[in-house]
Amino acid sequence: MNDQPNIQVDLRGKVALVTGASQGLGRHFALVLAKAGAMVVATSLKSERAKLDDLVLEINKTGKAIALDIDLREIDQFSEKVKLIVNQTNKIDILINNAGVSYYSKFFDI
Repeated sequence: MNDQPNIQVDLRGKVALVTGASQGLGRHFALVLAKAGAMVVATSLKSERAKLDDLVLEINKTGKAIALDIDLREIDQFSEKVKLIVNQTNKIDILINNAGVSYYSKFFDI
């Protein structure tokens, strides 16, 4: 028995911006949105560019995606990248704000 609902969504003509798309949940969200027909703008840190490029290559086999380096800690950079995305795609319909930073420390040191 499959517990997953069979929901089909048509996102053709929509533009989805996914931050933190190089791995994990961000990568999964980007793939799902592309499968539903959205054009995906996959973003991550410059240090994650190889993973991001692999994701975009995978999506572009059946859909459409572009990759951009964005460091969300730099608000000016983020604003400029959003302008670039809108200039290239005319809009952003969907935002998956998945980027995050992890710090590993002992509990009592935090």
